Amino acid sequence: MGMAKARCVRFAVSRRLVFAVAFALGCGATPAASPPPAPVVRAAPQLDAAAERLVDLMRERLALMPLVARAKWNARLPVEDAAREASLLAALRERAGNRGLSPDWVETFFRAQIEAGKHVQRSLIDRWTAAAAAPFADTLDLRAEIRPRIDAVNDGLLDALAAVAPRIAAPGVQAAFRPARLQSAEVDAAAAARALEPLRRRTPH
Repeated sequence: MGMAKARCVRFAVSRRLVFAVAFALGCGATPAASPPPAPVVRAAPQLDAAAERLVDLMRERLALMPLVARAKWNARLPVEDAAREASLLAALRERAGNRGLSPDWVETFFRAQIEAGKHVQRSLIDRWTAAAAAPFADTLDLRAEIRPRIDAVNDGLLDALAAVAPRIAAPGVQAAFRPARLQSAEVDAAAAARALEPLRRRTPH
């Protein structure tokens, strides 16, 4: 009886020691670090179809500028044509009202397109001058062929402006106005930025 009782006491003591050690280890253990919160992914704004159409037409207009530059190079005409610009802007201001657009904003927009176009022309003519380039053999006629194409694009731009103007500040509209959309081998970043400048102001006034 005495030996059995002693074994029971030792067993009870041993079990209490095991529990005490386990408790001490558990209290001193460092809790596992929580995983970092997942980054918030913001969806890109959905591009506005009318704004995309507007940018497509702006790119089409700029793509005609090398043809203008070739024609002027062959005819030794200056890049500046103040009479043509004044007549064009006056006609566009008049047609702006028919589409519910501010004539001042329309003039600002098209003046930017003209300045961007002249930048392209000057860059090319400076390059040809430095290279002492000869006249081009495959040049289109400026008045009979190139300018009618520019005028047709201008009409499309007016319609596209009318569609975009009421929501010009919307994220999906502004997201379409990326300079890279206008750039090409002959249209540099400066020309693209100048063409887009009135649209990035977010106010059609």
